[in-house]
Amino acid sequence: MKSRIIGINKLGINVIHSLPTDILGNLDIYHVQDQKKLSGLIFDQNIPNIRKIITSTKDLDQINYIFDSLDLYIVICEVESFYDYDFVIKILNSIKNKSEVILLIKKSNFLTYDLIRQIIKNTTTTMFVNEQSHSSHVFSAIKRSENRSILIKNFINSIVSINRIIYETGDINIDFADLISVIKDSKISWFGKSRSNGENKLTEVINKLLDLQFYQEGVFNATSMIVQIVSGNEIKMSEVKELSNKIKSFASGKCSIFFGLKRKNLLHDEIELIVIASGNKIHLNNNFMDSIAYQNNCEKTSLSLDDLNTPPFMRKREKIT
Repeated sequence: MKSRIIGINKLGINVIHSLPTDILGNLDIYHVQDQKKLSGLIFDQNIPNIRKIITSTKDLDQINYIFDSLDLYIVICEVESFYDYDFVIKILNSIKNKSEVILLIKKSNFLTYDLIRQIIKNTTTTMFVNEQSHSSHVFSAIKRSENRSILIKNFINSIVSINRIIYETGDINIDFADLISVIKDSKISWFGKSRSNGENKLTEVINKLLDLQFYQEGVFNATSMIVQIVSGNEIKMSEVKELSNKIKSFASGKCSIFFGLKRKNLLHDEIELIVIASGNKIHLNNNFMDSIAYQNNCEKTSLSLDDLNTPPFMRKREKIT
């Protein structure tokens, strides 16, 4: 199968520039730039296979002739204004009938419930990405200057993990068909990634995954889920079963879960979890916007190191003033 990345405007090119070289080799890469936002944009000449399209909302209706059909499109964008919104919608309209489309979009206070509902009509599934770390605990408020780098990292984690699910083989494989079966009948998906090592790694890797937005949104609302377990050769099937049972205990009883297992020598005494969870579209209601508001409030909370082995929903958080 073939995949294509479409990065939109400055965020898109920043994410593309940050992708690992081995991932770039698997992807057909486009960068679509609004001609009104060209100033100060630098293209990395070390990415020879990137194709640049400079356009405007007026001629985006004609962009569909450029894109041939591929199995999967991953679209990267942020929407901070109605002009951004119109630009993104027209790009999505040009590709939505060609293949499966995963939209990775920055969470934004600008996006109302009605705008979100319109956006997701044009995608197979939509994942909202924010400036909080998917893969580590945030013990203090993040400085504004660091937010962008963490945002880029979270986009990269999502793309790399999707790529690994599709292309890498393991002891128990999850493939493209499994991915599509999870996201196909949903409109909203959530991504989570965590890694831990040491004596309590099984407990810690679950707690890191379920912390913050993933527990609040992904597990609670999920109707289907991919769980990729990556570890060293020393992992036992009893440990895999323990991890699986813990994840099942947090998910809904009606949630279908696809488990995969990959062993890597480089991950000696470490465990990594990669999870993509999708919710049925009937869960997209006004509570979704409340959940976004909850995350904005979470950015100003701290987590005690003593709480590391405590399940996320039992932890006490202190507000930072």
